[in-house]
Amino acid sequence: MSVSRNGTPELFLRREIRPNNALNRHAKTYSAERRPQALRVTCKMSDSQCPICFTSLAVTDVSPCMECGNIPLEIEHALAGKHSYAEMRIFDDLTLILCDFCQVDFGSHDPTFFGLPKSARIGYEKMQFLRSVEEVFICKDKYCPQCGYRLPFLRFVQRARDLQEP
Repeated sequence: MSVSRNGTPELFLRREIRPNNALNRHAKTYSAERRPQALRVTCKMSDSQCPICFTSLAVTDVSPCMECGNIPLEIEHALAGKHSYAEMRIFDDLTLILCDFCQVDFGSHDPTFFGLPKSARIGYEKMQFLRSVEEVFICKDKYCPQCGYRLPFLRFVQRARDLQEP
């Protein structure tokens, strides 16, 4: 574990696929120093309250998925290489990084949660793929204990609601 310039702890986990290994197991590498500076990832933690319910936010380890990344099982799956991650465009220019499960499950959300009419369709077919996330990192980020979501997802929900306001 290393500490960023602003004093925030960073834990980088890189999934390495070794083609010569018949089982193609994923090795975990704990290294921030060997990564090029341009690829360094730091989670921003500036907000202190949930933008949806205004509960005080807590800090936890998170995987890249902005929806379910704070769930301990998702972190285990990220470390084991069980999920793939992609940045998806949803609702005009709003984007999220989602695991493969959340991409498919996104349509199960009530559309009114995002400020949309009850009859709106928000499934996978309405998303646009932007890029794959190849490097998997576990870092610290804030989440709402009341809502159960990471701060980036809560900001996304708030921006989606703002888009729907007249």
